[in-house]
Amino acid sequence: MQAAETQTTTLPGGQMAAVLVAQLARDVMVLNEQVEHTETLIEDRFNRHEPAEVITSMPGIGVLLGAEFLAATGGDMDRFASADHLAGYAGLAPVPRDSGKISGNRHRPRPLQPRPQPGVLHIRADQRPLQQRIPHLL
Repeated sequence: MQAAETQTTTLPGGQMAAVLVAQLARDVMVLNEQVEHTETLIEDRFNRHEPAEVITSMPGIGVLLGAEFLAATGGDMDRFASADHLAGYAGLAPVPRDSGKISGNRHRPRPLQPRPQPGVLHIRADQRPLQQRIPHLL
């Protein structure tokens, strides 16, 4: 907003554009504050769960991803007998669909429950910020 106020050249409609840009900037700042407040609420709620410390100790999983993980699994790890059962629930473990003489026909299962959002139960290989991965596009 300060850059818009210190502009020395004037263009037709420049005053109106400056007012609109300033309003949009204020709106974005308000939204950023709301996002921070919501993240604080999520973090407080997540930290009340017993497995929170274990979940966040895994590499690449922070508070927000951990909260998504708890929401996707229902928060009760006792319902999964093993890590394989959890992978099957997430739809990540391929299962054989052999028929007759055909073997080795492995496909991802189609779980009965809703599929978790991408990124909830797996970690992206490249976790650098987007601008570091593709600086020429930004």
